[in-house]
Amino acid sequence: MHIGDRTTGRAQAWVQLVRAPNLLTVPGDPLAGFMLALLGGAEGRPGRAVLCALASLCLYIAGLISNDYFDFKEDAIARPRRPLPSGLIKPGAALGMAVLVALIGIGMAARAGYWSLGIACVLTAAIVSYNAGMKRIPGIGCLNMGACRGLSLLLGASAAGSVGLSSRVVISAACGLTLYVAAVTAIAAKEMETVKVGGKRWVPAAVLVACFVLLAIARPAGVAMPLVGAGFAALAVAWAWRCGGLLGGTPEPAVVSATIGRLLQGLLLVQAAFCAQLVWMGVVAGAVLAAMWPGLSVLARKFYQS
Repeated sequence: MHIGDRTTGRAQAWVQLVRAPNLLTVPGDPLAGFMLALLGGAEGRPGRAVLCALASLCLYIAGLISNDYFDFKEDAIARPRRPLPSGLIKPGAALGMAVLVALIGIGMAARAGYWSLGIACVLTAAIVSYNAGMKRIPGIGCLNMGACRGLSLLLGASAAGSVGLSSRVVISAACGLTLYVAAVTAIAAKEMETVKVGGKRWVPAAVLVACFVLLAIARPAGVAMPLVGAGFAALAVAWAWRCGGLLGGTPEPAVVSATIGRLLQGLLLVQAAFCAQLVWMGVVAGAVLAAMWPGLSVLARKFYQS
């Protein structure tokens, strides 16, 4: 193999390691948290929200890399073509990169304020605990993974200070996002096996329905929900329901894996619905997130997501 081929192979391996399609679903969490904080009456600077979004992205990347580091022995048997067991990326290099990117993320959060630094540290602890072994504990591991997403949303809300974090709409959305991702993680737990998914396939859609109802109740009195926000919410629920329908009977592992990817893609609609609860600025942010859908679809056809 030529040097150029090895370099290209390593570059592609790093892209595979960070699961490129998923990265498009990350900034929307803190962005949604910030918009909901504003809806709840908090005040914040958009610049700090951007820092929180970048911090969340860095911590997410660090989590994905360290996940493969901790799973090296298992992947060597079950997924030998993954970047680390294949030898394209050395475990030490992966761990070093994960630590570096995590420190950059925490540094960005610190620049956004003390509240953001605190949430970023809690998020980092949740990521490490999941990768280091919590994911192997049934139920708790799924909630741990969901909590990482919920904390990411809270990280964005922290850009508006303690008022943003204590807002009822922010708390409702963070809980809904946590449970949605936990439900998807529960389905993904046996994606490599040919087994019945059962009633779990409908849980993501049910969680979203409950979340959006609570969000409507938690809205400030006299503040109507924009039609765009309601539309995105309906699309998110419909998408999750459609994904549940694909998992009927005893689906093949390839079908389950692809459906997990679709459920993760649905996060864009969920985030867009959260953002679009706020008139004008939130609606624009929601539209931008929804516009990322085609790009994620293209990446999903080329790179592993789950």
